[in-house]
Amino acid sequence: MKKFLSAFMSAVILSGSLSVMSVTASAAPQLSIAAGDINTVYAEWSDDSNAAEAKVYYRQSGTSEYTAVDAPLVRQDGTGGRVDIPGLKAGKYDIRIETSSGTTLARKEIPVESADISGYAHFNYSNIGGYNDDGTPKSDAVILYVTNENKNTVTLNGKTGIGNILTNAYGISTPLIVRIIGKVDTQTRDSDGTKTTDINNGVVAINGLTDKAMSDDSYFNMCDVNTPKNLTIEGIGDDAVIEKWGFTFKRGTGVEVKNLNFTKYPEDACSTSGGQHIWIHNNTFDIGENKYDLTTEQDKHEGDGSTDIIESKYVTLSYNRYNNCHKTALHGGSDSVKQYNITWHHNYFNQSSSRMPLVRHANVHSYNNYFYKGSSCIDARASAWVFSEANYFDDCDNAYLTTVSSSQGNPVIKAYNDVLVNSGMRDRAGTIYTAVSRDEVYDVSSNTETYHNFDTDTSKFYYDATDNVSDVEYLTSAKQAKIDCIANSG
Repeated sequence: MKKFLSAFMSAVILSGSLSVMSVTASAAPQLSIAAGDINTVYAEWSDDSNAAEAKVYYRQSGTSEYTAVDAPLVRQDGTGGRVDIPGLKAGKYDIRIETSSGTTLARKEIPVESADISGYAHFNYSNIGGYNDDGTPKSDAVILYVTNENKNTVTLNGKTGIGNILTNAYGISTPLIVRIIGKVDTQTRDSDGTKTTDINNGVVAINGLTDKAMSDDSYFNMCDVNTPKNLTIEGIGDDAVIEKWGFTFKRGTGVEVKNLNFTKYPEDACSTSGGQHIWIHNNTFDIGENKYDLTTEQDKHEGDGSTDIIESKYVTLSYNRYNNCHKTALHGGSDSVKQYNITWHHNYFNQSSSRMPLVRHANVHSYNNYFYKGSSCIDARASAWVFSEANYFDDCDNAYLTTVSSSQGNPVIKAYNDVLVNSGMRDRAGTIYTAVSRDEVYDVSSNTETYHNFDTDTSKFYYDATDNVSDVEYLTSAKQAKIDCIANSG
């Protein structure tokens, strides 16, 4: 019988009437990238359909003990996985990944850079936000993970939802790090004032935001962060998005915002109202959107300010990218509002319209920024004093503007080592000075504020009087700044 069956099967195979099934083994997970960034290590790996269940560990190279990564930092990314590990001081790190299928992946000696903390935010001040200056979390910092799924259910100090937590920031006594993962959005208004489109599309509103419509103005979808202290809000990875809402930090001290993409904000994206030692860096600001513009001027179709700094002091805005923004940054909203000591460096203004920044009753150091196809770039009014150093203006209508103010005092712009390519200026006050030497000073009695020639005064500015330079970590030629801003901003 066995011989018969064997002969029968051979005949069937030879005749081609029996299908032969082949089994292809699934691909084994591979580490596709493992790299370092500013105080961060990140990695991606392939072929892991349940990557959120992977276990990831890290250690500083040369040490023996690994530390487990917080579970929310390990995420599905397509058919593979991604992990981001923030909060690392500069150095080299080893990483080990145990995929959901049990495969172990590893990489050693991944280099991590430190952040550039130059500027007024850190002037005679250290450890802004929930982090130490070396990039590590403060020992008593609370870390909160926020996603679109838990935005209204995350809890802290008896408050529920990220909107309610931040609007009650005055009640938080320990340093707080809020980590945004993925896109976090809210409902916004249609042109008729309703939120029908987002409601029908299943968009869930964030609880606790301020959303006011006045007769001739609006204040839509703003998270009013009241009296925060030692607060960091940061995006995780390369896809953290704040969509259709924004922050106003009111009377804050030691606030940091980084690695976020702001888009479609109907009012401000990230602004201050009072406060000191504010550091806004490595963010991307895309154009805002307000379909229900109630202003008399009808000037909020593209949102209001991307980064307005009002009645605040010791502020640094660095390594941000502004894409097609309308009203980019206002410093000083009225003649009675004062703001002091603001630094802009290594920002990329990409085809933005105006206010980069618009300055009133404030002193500003702007260095190593790149302005591309701007309309009104540095706009100085009402006793402002701006030191513009080694900036690159590329095909801009007006690199600098000054405006006469008989009642509030004339502004001053001191330009040193700037490069203007196909770019003009408009000097209505007659107070734009192109300095031949770094230590030039000017007698402008019509400027009514107290910060005259602040850039050469060590009591008012990070000035190295011995070497006659701005005392910052990284200051290059304007041409090199253009390269750096395109490569590293955002």
